[in-house]
Amino acid sequence: QDAVDAGRYEDAVELMVREVLHMPEEEIAALKELPSWPSRVATAPTLPREESTPLVIGDDELAAVQIPTLIIQGGDSPKFLRDAVGTVADRVVGAQVVTLEGHQHVADQVDPEMFANVVLDFLLD
Repeated sequence: QDAVDAGRYEDAVELMVREVLHMPEEEIAALKELPSWPSRVATAPTLPREESTPLVIGDDELAAVQIPTLIIQGGDSPKFLRDAVGTVADRVVGAQVVTLEGHQHVADQVDPEMFANVVLDFLLD
């Protein structure tokens, strides 16, 4: 919150990915090189609100999902994210979980070709 209040938006985003997502420095550096980084920084004022609002989807809502569902997780993602994937996968009937070893939460941006291939394999199966 302090970084956002002080207008230090890039610092706020870096702090969030480092402290909340536990992203390693090399992945943060790669993220900052992406064309999407300026947009990510521009949305920094929303971070305090987003972090203070729990995302709660009920078991009934998850059980009601009736379409093939792919859940992709980074093998190196923080435990709380992997736990959330497990919870969702347990409740969405037939959900397929793919773990991207060596990646974290932003694998789609750090290695978009690999990520796209995983999605295409699922869609074409």
